[in-house]
Amino acid sequence: MSIGISAPISPSPAGPSVGEMARQAATLVGLPDHPEALEEAKQGINRGIRELNTRVWSFTRKTNKFTLFANIKTYPLPQDWKRSYGGMYLDEFEKDVSRCKYIAPDELRYFTIDRTTAVGTKLPRVFTVMNPLAKLELEFSVPIPQGDIARTPFFKHYYFSNIPLAVNDTQLMFLPSAAENYLIAASEYFLARKHQPAKAELARSEQDRSFRNLLRDDEATHNEDWQIPGTEFSFGTSGVG
Repeated sequence: MSIGISAPISPSPAGPSVGEMARQAATLVGLPDHPEALEEAKQGINRGIRELNTRVWSFTRKTNKFTLFANIKTYPLPQDWKRSYGGMYLDEFEKDVSRCKYIAPDELRYFTIDRTTAVGTKLPRVFTVMNPLAKLELEFSVPIPQGDIARTPFFKHYYFSNIPLAVNDTQLMFLPSAAENYLIAASEYFLARKHQPAKAELARSEQDRSFRNLLRDDEATHNEDWQIPGTEFSFGTSGVG
């Protein structure tokens, strides 16, 4: 059973390096080889990344697989986690067995059957992330029953990730071209305001245009099953609460 999501915007297989993007942005202000301007260009790229990280994007969808343990209901999340959108119990051959729904933390109280009568008898139907600022953990509604570990020893977690910040010149940015273009445009605007104020308005217009293009491309892959946290899934496997 697959989770049934649409194909995301494909990131570049081997995107440009941070240094290449910074140099392209610095060219706008005539400083493609100026060390200080190149450092400022990277600051502009990171300003753009932080802006993109204020929402989720289809091209940031990822999965991580982990082993389940009896009577344990919390598991660590990846460091780049931003938002969960679903999960799948897997058998010993890592084949799909049944889905597990992501819900918002304040919805967990409604799943009283999971927290009472279902304890020790059924796989949890739902999971959440209680307080990612305090502890980056995925939490099932109830611990995994001992009897289900042999049948479903693994869990595949579907999530949106944060875009990593630009750290050094050789770092590759695995992003779709529309996102790369936006980050370069954001950096150009950042540089133009300081070094070429006369070009700042045009650079800002290009940044806005690049963002609209990225948003259009991303919305073309929109699918409510994964885009909206809390969407109902159907549970087709017996033994799942």
